[in-house]
Amino acid sequence: MGKKKDIDSYQFTAETLKLSQLMNLPVEHDFDDIVLLAAQICVTPYAMISFLDNQQQFIKAAVGIPVQAIPLSENNFCYHTILHNQIFEVEDVTQERKFYLNSFVTNTPFVKYYAGIAITTTNGLKIGTLCVMDTVPRKLTSQQHNALISLSSHTTHLLQLRLQMKTLANQISFFEQAFLQSTVSTQILDKNGWCVKINKKLSELFGVNANDIEDGKYNIFKDGEVKKHGIDKLLKKVYKEKSIQSWEVFFDIGYASDSQKFPVRSRKPKWLFNTAYPVLNKLGEIENVIIQHQDITAQKEANARLQESEDNLKNIFNSSPVALLLSDTNTELIVMVNRAVEQLIGLPAKKIIGKPVAHFLANKEDKKNYTASIINNGKVRNMEVEIIKCDNTKITCYASGDVIQMHQKNMFLTGIVDITNLKEAQLALKQSEIKFKNLIEDLQVGLLVMNQKSEIILFNKSACSLLGLSAESLMGKKPDDSIWKIIREDGSFMPFHEFPVFMAIESLQPIHNCTMGVYRPLNHDWIWLLTDAIPILDDQNKLLQIICTFSDITEKKQIEKQLQSQQIREQQLITEAIIQSQEEQREEMGRELHDNINQLLAGAKIYLDMAVKNQPMMNELLPKSMAILDKAIQEIRKISKMLVAPSLEEDSLQMLVKDLVNAMNNNGTVVFKFLHQNFVEEGLNKNIKLVLYRIIQEQMNNILKHAHATEAIIELSSEQGYVNLILNDNGKGFDTSKKPKGIGLRNIANRLLLYNGSMVLESSPGNGCKLKVNIFTDNEFVD
Repeated sequence: MGKKKDIDSYQFTAETLKLSQLMNLPVEHDFDDIVLLAAQICVTPYAMISFLDNQQQFIKAAVGIPVQAIPLSENNFCYHTILHNQIFEVEDVTQERKFYLNSFVTNTPFVKYYAGIAITTTNGLKIGTLCVMDTVPRKLTSQQHNALISLSSHTTHLLQLRLQMKTLANQISFFEQAFLQSTVSTQILDKNGWCVKINKKLSELFGVNANDIEDGKYNIFKDGEVKKHGIDKLLKKVYKEKSIQSWEVFFDIGYASDSQKFPVRSRKPKWLFNTAYPVLNKLGEIENVIIQHQDITAQKEANARLQESEDNLKNIFNSSPVALLLSDTNTELIVMVNRAVEQLIGLPAKKIIGKPVAHFLANKEDKKNYTASIINNGKVRNMEVEIIKCDNTKITCYASGDVIQMHQKNMFLTGIVDITNLKEAQLALKQSEIKFKNLIEDLQVGLLVMNQKSEIILFNKSACSLLGLSAESLMGKKPDDSIWKIIREDGSFMPFHEFPVFMAIESLQPIHNCTMGVYRPLNHDWIWLLTDAIPILDDQNKLLQIICTFSDITEKKQIEKQLQSQQIREQQLITEAIIQSQEEQREEMGRELHDNINQLLAGAKIYLDMAVKNQPMMNELLPKSMAILDKAIQEIRKISKMLVAPSLEEDSLQMLVKDLVNAMNNNGTVVFKFLHQNFVEEGLNKNIKLVLYRIIQEQMNNILKHAHATEAIIELSSEQGYVNLILNDNGKGFDTSKKPKGIGLRNIANRLLLYNGSMVLESSPGNGCKLKVNIFTDNEFVD
């Protein structure tokens, strides 16, 4: 559609708006109700009715959006909607370039979805739109589409009514004579709102006397009840705009009389429909205003009851999962169906309405019986019939119906329930019961089903086999029966109140993984069972049944016992290895004291004896004996330092290893290097740090004594909860397949056993030696 044609269309629309005075209409609840209903049906946070001219879009009523006027532009949603004859829907407006600059998209409410339909007059002119919007991309259902179309049509009817009221208002002229003869309650006001005249009908309606309110005694603008309902504002429009105004109000004449101080015969409030007409003089000025009052209390109450009844019926009708048809009892033709009928038959409502109910019955006998039941009994009760669908397939249904009153006519409401699946389910249930019984019998797990009294009512073959009982002796047994001999895991007898079934009954909670030893009378032996007891409850949390399942874990228990014995044996071996290592260390320390320190002390003693016996050589011999004693002291300190645990609480492991490396480098022939850049000591267990220190100390002594190395590297690192230690030297190496003679490596292995550590030794003759140690620390600080 071209640009010029669009503008012309809007200009024509603007002329229509001017005629109907839509722009100047006050807030009307009918329009508010329409947009609220549109938002509820489409489940959107925003909905609005707006009118358009060639310059602006005027929002008449809205949900979630303020009533306002906004400029009309090509990126306006309603601009495009009014160019379509059907619903204009944009599932994701952010994907449409033409809406990028729309203020509803770029600012609050940040719209992402739009669906709208043009509001069209009876002359075919598009004057506005009804639309819904959302903040998320989406799509309307077919039912929501149909609802928007219906609401748009309803809006058009409301506008037409207002045009008709305007036409009627322009045709009204001065009718003072009619006022005097009128059977309609009427009052005449002067140009300032003072009551000039009332007729007899108004006096009867309000229970007032003419003498009490006529001739300047009552002013409608000073009436408190009039002000409370905002009627004074409508009357001001009559006086100012010289227009006709109509309104409905629940009017309390008692409050009105109190505010104006005039007596009334009855203070009962009434529903009134009121119309105010301006009466102009020859100059076109307000001369009088005539107000007519119609008592619609009875009508309102009747309409309210009727509306409530119809609303309830429609709600039940439309929301019912049961297929419902409403037919005329005289013509037998269908006049209304719900969505369930459309789904059942597979046709839209418009292709079902107008046909007799019998049209959709597949069998002649069903048609005859259905019609005869309505004629003879005025009702249908659970009649099994076959319905023919749109694809000519047949389904079995139950039909029930009764005569109801609707719009003062006898209508027949029929409910249809598809029982095809029910019949199939009944057949499937029978087959399922057979399969279930077969499945129970084939289960290798024992199964018991007990009633509320905890009596066994169902069991399988596995249950008899595992419990060592015959079917006859098992049926009807309870937890407290003397047939049961059950022990706990510690071998003591288990009282019946600790049985899983009894505990499930008492707590109404499932009991899982209960281990129990059961004596089998037929087998004359004991068996270990892992048992579950599950209570089955109804909607009121009352016990229906208890299902007890159990499996044979006797072999598992025997394996666990063997594993426990094996673990005890392994722990004994570790303890023996530690004791042997300690004994070997003591033996090594004894040899060290005997072969080294003892010889040094013996030499010192010889020099001292010689000095005592040979006084002239004393000055020469004493220094030699002192030197030998100093060396002995150093050796003793060295041995003590090796034996005494370092203070890991005061000093870090890294610092102690550095001191050890410095001491070795100062006194030995091997150059040791210590690398620890990737080592995290924080949070490390003190005992593990001591083990690492002793392993480093032990291997350094091994390198000094046996490796003949010139260089060795000590590397500490942390990784994923593990501490890794590597000691690598460039010494002569050895054959790892041969058992080492010393105790050093055995000491290291024994220490690692205590902390689930591991070691790998890599060496060969002439290629040095590499010791790799790995200990799991579970240290949260270790990366």
